[in-house]
Amino acid sequence: MMWRRGGICRSAVGDWVSERKPYPSDLSDEQWSLIEPVITAWKDRHRSVSGHQGAYAMREIVNAILYQGRTGCQWAYLPHDLPQKSATYYYFAAWRDDGTDQVIHELLRCQVRERARRLEDPTLVVLDTQSVHVAAGVPASTTGHDPAKRVPGRKRGLAVDVLGLVIAVVVLAANTHDNAAGIVLLDQVAEHTGGTVGKALVDQGFKNQVVEHGAGLGIDVVIVARNPQDKGFVPRPKRWRVEQTYGDPDTAPAPGPRLRALSLLRLPRLLGDDPRHDPTPHRRERPHLARGAGGGSVNIRPLLDALDLQEDAARALADDLRAQIDDLQTRLREAETHLGHLTITRKTVTGLADRLPASPPELPEHPDYPRILAAFNHATGPLRAKDVCEALGHELLPKNIEGTRAKLKRLVKLGILTEADTGNFARNQ
Repeated sequence: MMWRRGGICRSAVGDWVSERKPYPSDLSDEQWSLIEPVITAWKDRHRSVSGHQGAYAMREIVNAILYQGRTGCQWAYLPHDLPQKSATYYYFAAWRDDGTDQVIHELLRCQVRERARRLEDPTLVVLDTQSVHVAAGVPASTTGHDPAKRVPGRKRGLAVDVLGLVIAVVVLAANTHDNAAGIVLLDQVAEHTGGTVGKALVDQGFKNQVVEHGAGLGIDVVIVARNPQDKGFVPRPKRWRVEQTYGDPDTAPAPGPRLRALSLLRLPRLLGDDPRHDPTPHRRERPHLARGAGGGSVNIRPLLDALDLQEDAARALADDLRAQIDDLQTRLREAETHLGHLTITRKTVTGLADRLPASPPELPEHPDYPRILAAFNHATGPLRAKDVCEALGHELLPKNIEGTRAKLKRLVKLGILTEADTGNFARNQ
């Protein structure tokens, strides 16, 4: 347990109580309440076999880690009123190695984005690298010389969202090409965001290899070209966020090779305890004051909030319509392909029909029709209705003759007989 009274920072574990003056890097009560559940849960999962609860409050452990990260002192030089190096570094290394620091960083980053009226995971990131000097005792095997920047040391790379919040970080030797850093950063972005990022902005130091790698991950990498007319540093839209992050001591990664634990050191930046670091820096989400007709200030924040809601709704509708368009285009392509196959089948069937012999027309269902055809097969010339009636064995009555004539007319319509002259019928050859 830890509390403040009269400018004194007090922490207690069991019967042990420590009082000290607070350091600027100490967590506030509000900040500690945000990460305490994660730390407490980790502590419950790693109980001592002997049942020992530890000599220091977990909040003091975090304060000691923040102090070391903010001042850059060696672990052995931690002040005497903070936990000792053995305890502080033990938790630092444990949280670094098992990813607890990364969990805390991701939770805080998502809360900041939600407070800025954005989704938990970004859809656009900005990538950049920076070569920095290192201390004299850093192993030479992990450093190099950047010929372009003329900097000996290491190259650190960042991927940030449009709020300047860190999404991915990598540290390499300074002589490593930006492409290598970009590929690692894109892989981390795809892993940490679950595939929500669809676009990445980079400068001209990144080449086509990064663009192709991003395409394989479903990320459109856009190389933002520098204006030849510009002299010196000129901020580019959206890309300036990563430059701002590099210039912020609370968020810029140190040149060390293992950086996941440094997400704990970004707590002040993420929690917004420094008034210089607005956690919602996007311009459209800042409260603005406009001058009214009488010269007084008019708060237009409600109007901006309403516009934000309409923009979010319009963006969601556009995404839904794009998905419907993609589905309709897919179905249209399938229908056009099927129609093309049917056209080919029709041409094939028509071509085969022209080559097949014509089938004889089907006779009407009456016993006289086969006998009529038999009579014409035996005839040597045209026959009249009376001749056919007689061949069928019918009495030569007017009704029988007319009935036979009607049958002969029907056979003519079927194309089996022909009527060359009126009343004279013959077999169609």
